[in-house]
Amino acid sequence: MTKSLGDLPNFVEDAYRITPTKDFVAEDIVIGTYTFLPWVRGGVGAFVNNFGGGLRASVQVSLPVQADGRADLVATPPPVQVRGPGDVLGLDERQVIRCYPMPGASNAEDTFLAHIEFDRPVVPWLFSPTAASGDQLVPWIALVVLAQGRYSYKQGSQGRPDQVSTFLGELQPTDDAWAWAHAQLIGPAGPATDDDRLTSAYGPVNLSRLLCPRKLEAETQYLACVVPLYNAGVATGVGLPAPDTLAMAWTRAGDLSDVDTPITLPVYTSWRFATGEDGDFGSLAEKLIGVPAPWQVGRRLTQMSTPGGGLPPLADGDDGRLQTIRAAVYSPNPPDQNSTDPREIAAFTAETATWPTTETEALRTELNRPNQLAAATAPDGNPVPRPIVGPEIYDRYQAAAARVDSTRDGDWLGELNLQPKNRVAAGLGTRVVQKDQEQLMQAAWAQVGEVDAANRSLRWAQLARFVGTSCYERHISVLSFGDLPEDGDATVGGT
Repeated sequence: MTKSLGDLPNFVEDAYRITPTKDFVAEDIVIGTYTFLPWVRGGVGAFVNNFGGGLRASVQVSLPVQADGRADLVATPPPVQVRGPGDVLGLDERQVIRCYPMPGASNAEDTFLAHIEFDRPVVPWLFSPTAASGDQLVPWIALVVLAQGRYSYKQGSQGRPDQVSTFLGELQPTDDAWAWAHAQLIGPAGPATDDDRLTSAYGPVNLSRLLCPRKLEAETQYLACVVPLYNAGVATGVGLPAPDTLAMAWTRAGDLSDVDTPITLPVYTSWRFATGEDGDFGSLAEKLIGVPAPWQVGRRLTQMSTPGGGLPPLADGDDGRLQTIRAAVYSPNPPDQNSTDPREIAAFTAETATWPTTETEALRTELNRPNQLAAATAPDGNPVPRPIVGPEIYDRYQAAAARVDSTRDGDWLGELNLQPKNRVAAGLGTRVVQKDQEQLMQAAWAQVGEVDAANRSLRWAQLARFVGTSCYERHISVLSFGDLPEDGDATVGGT
């Protein structure tokens, strides 16, 4: 089993009517690259330069005036107001290209956020009456999701949109409304390409998306509505007088005391859906019941009183005769020193026990002995014959050290090699490497293959440079400049 899609029993190797020019490799499939923009403005809205906080933004337009024999003039008429959220009575349903969950769904996944997608990338910010602040621009509409029994819905009259009456507890805060809308383009990001891909020529592959940040509950029926986000849009939609200033359609109290405060909003588009029962990974994980792990999990008490290997045994009263070796995963509950179990009391002492200084220094001497003997000479004046074998200094090559000097006691090399419980873990790791050394070397050589290819390219480049330098010095630099022809000479050299 090579873990390739081609190993699956239902994989079809030749599924093409026309044989492709390049062999199909399942793992080489590229799904696509997308670019997400925090906001988009188009048309005259892209040139809005006056956001005075009123119900509408404005654009300053300049008109050049030209006449024969006269200097050019620039006419500056009064600012042109653009439509704002208070000028909208509905939304073209043809702009809606997808809703999630699907309208009428009865078992939607409750871990995903409800959202709606529009054909034009500019739709969520088309009537935004405020200026962008960096990557933040508040859209003029919002998507809200209302639970069954917490709303009432009625049809609109006299050309006005439908209305939904609900409670503030069903609505999300509006202080981060800018974060719940974005535009999506096909292809990688780049200033030179984004503007081009926002044109109508790329209309079939770009869109905008409006999300609702409400966390859905399992087995619940919902109504999703696109509603105005500004009070001017609400007033126009429900037939109230236009407000004097621009403000959000609703605000939430910080203490959440407004959950039952009623509110009525116009609805530009809506759909209903229901969620299914829990069954995703998160819901299953929440059903797990934790059990405190006893202190023995991941701990092993080990006798360290007779280390051997030339080290003296510890005396009866010395510290560190019994020490705890912890595995990679061990119980967070330490042994209880007040326990009535003698083994647990001993384990509490062994948890932080270490060897006496004399035993640690004896271990240091044994570790450093091969290096010391390698620099020594025999009585006849010749070097000490090799090989010189002693206890292993773990990770000495990584630390570029042949000794464990006292200067390394405070760092990882000293802690690893001078504490017996750490030496046990390092020894086990060494045995694992020895057991799997063939597979590990194969994996290492596989990684080096790319390095060899890069080094080969560098060597060819060096050869080309040396050959070019040699050719220049041997054939070009030795040439004289020669004489230039005088004026009137028809040929060079008088021939």
